[in-house]
Amino acid sequence: MITFEEYCLLQEGGAGGHMAHPFDLPDVNNGKQLLKKFDQVINYLQNTPAAIKLDGVNAAVKIITNENGDKEFAMDRGSMKPLDVKGITQRDLLDRFGEGHGMVNVGQVLLPILNAVIETAEPELTKLGLLGDQDPTESIFLNIEYISGKTNVVDYGQNIIALLGVNKFTVAPTGKSRRGSEIKYNPKVLESLKDKLQIVARNQDFTVYTSIPGSLNGRVSYSDVLQEPITVQYTPDEAETKSLGVWLNTAINPRDIKVDINGKKQTAMTKSLYFYVMQGQGPLSDLTEDKKAQKMIVDGAVIYHATKNIGELIKLNVVSPVDVGEGLVIRGLGNIPFKITGEFIVSGLMTGFR
Repeated sequence: MITFEEYCLLQEGGAGGHMAHPFDLPDVNNGKQLLKKFDQVINYLQNTPAAIKLDGVNAAVKIITNENGDKEFAMDRGSMKPLDVKGITQRDLLDRFGEGHGMVNVGQVLLPILNAVIETAEPELTKLGLLGDQDPTESIFLNIEYISGKTNVVDYGQNIIALLGVNKFTVAPTGKSRRGSEIKYNPKVLESLKDKLQIVARNQDFTVYTSIPGSLNGRVSYSDVLQEPITVQYTPDEAETKSLGVWLNTAINPRDIKVDINGKKQTAMTKSLYFYVMQGQGPLSDLTEDKKAQKMIVDGAVIYHATKNIGELIKLNVVSPVDVGEGLVIRGLGNIPFKITGEFIVSGLMTGFR
């Protein structure tokens, strides 16, 4: 049995570490608990701003000692490749990524900006744990989001370097990969580092942020979302239509349940199965004759759908100095940060960096 934190790490595709959706959380095990979580989010956002989750390129950047004995910033993509473990300096970008790769341009802009403040920001970098002797496989790094106008899907109309937090790599039990997760740090120290970086970054037409706040503009009610009729086609001749709210009343969260689909085991809650059910791509009997498996697929689809549509409603009512973009990061409701992404949960796939 893996812990939830290990589950998050296994699900993440980037070095910065996994950010959970509401249905990933350990206290969201059914449809009713999902709605309770959204109630908590809405109440929380009445008084506490969330952080905007930016849609850029995620970069893990650490400090290394180079061959000349000098300190410099280097990227680390979180693999066990020797160049990642050593640290990808500006000189290594083409060797690591190859001509034309988007990360080459990111590194060529980002690394010189960071390197320009190593001396002046030494107090902040020391307090954040980036300076000092470290195991290169389990190093502490800045979790950064890089945006140059439109880097992925959302066009922000400005260039942004966002210091999302301080993370640390850990080696997976297999020894074949590394994953990053956030560690405790002093936000005031990160703000001080941001101020020093801004002096340099403005010369490259970049604005440096830490947390960009997003607040709810008034009270949000999702009752209309729950009235949407959802039709499930079980067989070519058998279908059932109920409101989203009624489906959720009996839905079990199948995030860690595998079902047999045409002879192959797969997780019951995936984007492809969500589209299959919600778009009416075919009867469930074409996937499996097992009634319990069919229920798990339907439960996963309606939980996914509610997460998307209630999340989108919340996003539409958020006021922020930048486009809400990918969504919001909620911290303070339990020990695990999680994200509200709305439509981006399905639309945020169209990018050359993933």
